Amino acid sequence: MIMKTQYPELGEDLSRFRYHTGATLRRLAPDEPCRLLFRDIGPVAMADFLRGRLKRLAGPFAPILYTRTADYREPYVDHEPIGRLVFLQPRLLSPWDSGVATIYVASLKQCVDPHTIGFIPAQLALADAERRLDGAADVLSLREALGGRSYDEALSETIAALDRVNAEHAETEKWAEPLRRKLQSRCRKETEGAKEWLAKHGLSESDLCTAWHHLPRTRRALVRERVKEAHLC
Repeated sequence: MIMKTQYPELGEDLSRFRYHTGATLRRLAPDEPCRLLFRDIGPVAMADFLRGRLKRLAGPFAPILYTRTADYREPYVDHEPIGRLVFLQPRLLSPWDSGVATIYVASLKQCVDPHTIGFIPAQLALADAERRLDGAADVLSLREALGGRSYDEALSETIAALDRVNAEHAETEKWAEPLRRKLQSRCRKETEGAKEWLAKHGLSESDLCTAWHHLPRTRRALVRERVKEAHLC
C-alpha cells in the first residue's frame, strides 16, 4: 500500500483473493458503516513508521492489506510495547469484508492520506482507543484525543523500546539463522541434528521460529545464550 494523499473511488476488485483469505470477500456498500480499523505491523516496520520512513503497510509477500476491528482477538502476546496502527478514515482504504468476522482487507494499490494513519501505544486497549478517537479524522486530532504531551512521551518510549528489541533481534539472528537453516533443511540428517541440538540445550523449534517479540524476555535471554554458544562452537 502506497501512502499518498488521494481519495479513492470504487477501488480494485478483491474477490479473486479468496484463495488467500479462505472466505468469500465482499465489497462494502457505499453507505455501509465501517468502524476504525487497526493493523499490527511488527517492531521493525513500526520503528520505521514512527520515524516517517515506512513506505509499505503490508508485508513484502502479502498480496493484500489485512486490517481488523478492535473486536479482533490476537492469537499471540507481544512481550514488548509494539503498538498498533489505526486508520482514522477507514473508508479511504476502500475496504472489503474478508468473510472472516472482525477482519477487513484492502488493495495494495490503494493510495491513502498518511495524515489519516495514526499510532496507538501498546498500553492503550484498542477498544478504549476506538472510543476516545470518536470523531478524530487525522493524526493531530488523534494526538489530542490520546493525551497530547503524554501521548508524545509514550511515542518516544515506544521508539526507544523498539530500537532495543530490534537491535537485540538482529544480533541474535546472526547466531540463530545458521541453526534455523539446518532445522528447515531438506536434508534429514541436518534437520535431525538441529533438533537434537535444540533438545540438548533446552530449546525448541518454536524458540527459533516464533516472532522474536512474541517470546518472553526470559526466554529470549536463554535463546540468545544458547545460540551464541552454538555459533562459537
